[in-house]
Amino acid sequence: MTMVFGILITRAFYLQLLPQERLTELQKRQYKTNVTLRSRRGSIFDRNGQELAVSIASYSLYADPKIIKHPYALSKKVARILKTSRSKIMKKFKNKKKRFVWVKRQVSQKLKDQLLKLKERGLGFIEEPKRVYPNNHVLSQVVGFTGREGDGLEGLEKSMNTYIAGQKKRVSLQRDARGRPLLMDLDIFEPPKDGSDVHLTIDSELQYMLERELSNSVRQYRADSAVGVLLDAQTSEVLALANVPTYDLNSPFQYAPSYRRNRAVSDIFEPGSTMKPFVIAAALAEKVVKVNTKINCEDGRLKIGRQVIGEADAKHNFKFLTVSEVLAHSSNIGTSKIAFKLGAKKFRKYLSRFGFDKKVGTVFPGESKGLLKPLGWNKHLLANISFGHGIATTPLHIAQAYAVIANGGVLKTPSMIKSINGVEPGSWEKERDIDRRVLDPKVAQTMRYLLTASTSRGSTGFKARVSGFQVAGKTGTAQKVDFKKGGYLKNAYISSFSGFVPAHKPRYVIYIAVDNPQGKYYGSQVAAPIFSKVAGYALRRAGVEPILLSKKNLLESMNPFARGKIKSSKIKRQLKKDLQGKDYMPDIKGLSLREVLKVFNKKDISVSVKGVGLVIDFEPRLGELLTEKSKVKLILESYK
Repeated sequence: MTMVFGILITRAFYLQLLPQERLTELQKRQYKTNVTLRSRRGSIFDRNGQELAVSIASYSLYADPKIIKHPYALSKKVARILKTSRSKIMKKFKNKKKRFVWVKRQVSQKLKDQLLKLKERGLGFIEEPKRVYPNNHVLSQVVGFTGREGDGLEGLEKSMNTYIAGQKKRVSLQRDARGRPLLMDLDIFEPPKDGSDVHLTIDSELQYMLERELSNSVRQYRADSAVGVLLDAQTSEVLALANVPTYDLNSPFQYAPSYRRNRAVSDIFEPGSTMKPFVIAAALAEKVVKVNTKINCEDGRLKIGRQVIGEADAKHNFKFLTVSEVLAHSSNIGTSKIAFKLGAKKFRKYLSRFGFDKKVGTVFPGESKGLLKPLGWNKHLLANISFGHGIATTPLHIAQAYAVIANGGVLKTPSMIKSINGVEPGSWEKERDIDRRVLDPKVAQTMRYLLTASTSRGSTGFKARVSGFQVAGKTGTAQKVDFKKGGYLKNAYISSFSGFVPAHKPRYVIYIAVDNPQGKYYGSQVAAPIFSKVAGYALRRAGVEPILLSKKNLLESMNPFARGKIKSSKIKRQLKKDLQGKDYMPDIKGLSLREVLKVFNKKDISVSVKGVGLVIDFEPRLGELLTEKSKVKLILESYK
């Protein structure tokens, strides 16, 4: 007995006085528990200080299953208040091995008060910030959302998480002898550092207007989706970036992942005829053509080896068009011929300078750099790329390139972040290019004039016009690529329009694309009217004064290739010299009715007239074949 008693004394002495790491660790686990506290996440604001994402106070309910005496009864009460299943709550309460489990994160003050009235041991609350998006669907793919633990999962919430999230803090809570957390200890801890507020270049009102018009178009044409980009023409700041359909940021997981994708920066597609201004700009810069250089458009059919290139509209059987008319009438063959004069090497160099072979360098996750094939282009591929096939871009790429023409020839990378509180300006834009000159200012000015002519009456972009303002831009209608089988999908198109307003002094660059519209599908029919509505709203809201249209500023100052008043005899001589035998519709814009009749006085062709003054539009289109059955329709307008 003495020996046994001695052994016990020795063991007690050993346990009490000698260090025991295992027992120390066991003691810590018994009397302490660790909880991670989140800081207040920084808010996201638009350029005018309107809240796009904010954090509000919420309360997270936790439980200590070990000290809950009646888990079944308590789980029933808690489930009723939280409006959830009792079995789900019971599963958490019955695990007696755990001393800390989350029951429900981020409940309201009202629910917290109801739960406190239960006065049950084993329940407690920790205050946590909750992310709220006041505008619900607006700018959803751009702003993105956070997960349950408060970290950004999509959009700017993800890409700017380092700045917005702040610091988390892990604290140890003391337990009493019964294992209950002593929550009063939280008061003595220094709160974690809050995240920084982020201010965007986005204008919420322009964003709402853009999304509304895109949504209306998707419904009207039963389209799959639509995107829009609105830039400040001089700085390339992103004023609006829209993807339709949108989704509710406050309930993001109720939507399929496809709704959450920011198509404006991640999806690439063949841009179609919105690419044509860049081959013409390059050709003018390299001096291989002038605005009045005549291009033989081959009566609407150009054979390259075994391949045949035609016009988008089968009725367009042009013969000779000037470079300016090639753009105005969106001639595929004319654009191809200009590309042949320029050559693949120079053309690709300019496409690279416009930024089509690299990421724009924004702050968005999942941004694509587009697809521009390396040199080794055959003649057919060169032709295709000239009118927007065989190359793939994002909507933001196209808007960036049009801004080069609008601002006088300088590429300025689109920016989305205006400022971040407490952070050095621009430090978040590591991939952003330094502004660089792409076009000579005179070439950029000439392209502005050419694009203005592309929205005149009779041109493809006519429906993009805004009353009282001159609009510069280009339509695009591209077949959709079949990524599964190769080639193109049947009867599936992307309708687009890209341009800027006012044309003489650009303030806004706007790009619109509607994916797979039904019924109508030409960019001139679907996308151009959206551009007109959005541009008109933006100009009126900014207080930009309309321009008084006159013969002087319409035909001369905005049109360096305007012919002025040309005698019919000169047109007849030029017609005979160029066409040698066959008769094609000449350019009769700017002529009086008397002079037009002189052109056709020896031909059995009927002429109908609408309006008075000078000819501003006519049918058949310029360069189309004239026969004895042809009927010439004239639209005249007075500029007095």
